[in-house]
Amino acid sequence: MNELLEAFNNGDLLKIQRILAGNVKDLLLDADERVISDILRAVRRAYKDSNNLDFLNAGDYLAQHVLLQVKDNPFINNAYGWILYDLCFSQNLSVAIRMDIYEKVVTITRQGEYSPYEQFIWKLIDLLEKEPSDQKQNILTCLNRLNPDLLDRIPFLTNEGRELASKLEKWFSKQSKLRYELKMYDTCIKASNEFLKKISKFHHDNDSWTKRRIALCLVELNQLKEAKQELQNLLIHFEHSSIYADLMSIAVKQGDLQIAKAYGANAILHRSGELKHKLKVLDTMGEIYEKENEGLAYSHYVLLQTVRKREGWSTNKVVEEKILKYKQKNVSLLEQKALLPYWKNDAYSIFEKATGIIKNLLQNGESGFIITDDGRDVFFSMRNNRQLKRKVLIQGERVTFYMKPTFDRRKNRKSIEAINIFL
Repeated sequence: MNELLEAFNNGDLLKIQRILAGNVKDLLLDADERVISDILRAVRRAYKDSNNLDFLNAGDYLAQHVLLQVKDNPFINNAYGWILYDLCFSQNLSVAIRMDIYEKVVTITRQGEYSPYEQFIWKLIDLLEKEPSDQKQNILTCLNRLNPDLLDRIPFLTNEGRELASKLEKWFSKQSKLRYELKMYDTCIKASNEFLKKISKFHHDNDSWTKRRIALCLVELNQLKEAKQELQNLLIHFEHSSIYADLMSIAVKQGDLQIAKAYGANAILHRSGELKHKLKVLDTMGEIYEKENEGLAYSHYVLLQTVRKREGWSTNKVVEEKILKYKQKNVSLLEQKALLPYWKNDAYSIFEKATGIIKNLLQNGESGFIITDDGRDVFFSMRNNRQLKRKVLIQGERVTFYMKPTFDRRKNRKSIEAINIFL
């Protein structure tokens, strides 16, 4: 065995192959387990120095024989696990082969320091997420082999000083998302609630997206009232186009089309959200308007197809047929900018309308407070009232506005903000 160790240390592949071509079982008789462990570690060094996979294959061949005779030696198991790590990720293998190697690693090693167990699983998950085929079930299988109690809870710091999610937060986030995508709604809710309890500091808005996922699970479980309440509460803390779109979908299911239009308009107007998601909202808005205003329905569908063509995306055949129908009926088409007043009117309809006077302006003149006619103090910011443009508000001036529920992060409490202020 010492001769074999020397051969690996020297990178002498021919000598290694000659030794292993003999009777490996006899070679291992009365072999010192510390020497075997040293040999398996030397395998990786030889591979790193040469980038020759034959060293790893030789180490794999040896280790398989070793494990037939040596049981439960963590040093040997870990050393072999790292060889398997290199074999799995240093070459282009099929998912099936990678999963076979994964099974070996999680069988012979345990999650802990110096073990390849956890690092192997995270690396495999990264690769599975890049696969063109759907690997959600395989990824969830890998995640389930990790013990969350042993995962690092400390956020990761990049070289630039940027703070990223800890391994534990990452694990919970993926558990929640995968269970929703795999339609495991009950367990998704359970995992998501545990996530919200276990993590004290979230990154990438993971807490908000997890709360949204809980609401979406409730929708799938036909618990619409509960889902709506969850999303309305979330919207106060985390205003996002996606939340408005979700509330629109619930309102449609509940048959409340006026509320659906209001949430849909907010989803379109809010600066957040991906374009492809806003196009889905446009489509739904068109379907709602079909029941009350063909011109607005027609205009929404034309805008939808115009944007898709501009982005180089395929057009929606169903929408094309609807556009053709309206053309044949000579329905009037509105220009895109003409839709904006309709969206704003719909968007503000879910907020309480009020009147009052400017109570005071803060030092920068960009914000202040309004006192309503019934005596309530309401904060306003010029940033969220761009329709005023360069107008200067004056203390005591009478205004009309809408009261929007928000969350005051500085005071950590729910609040009200005045929007769409007009003199």
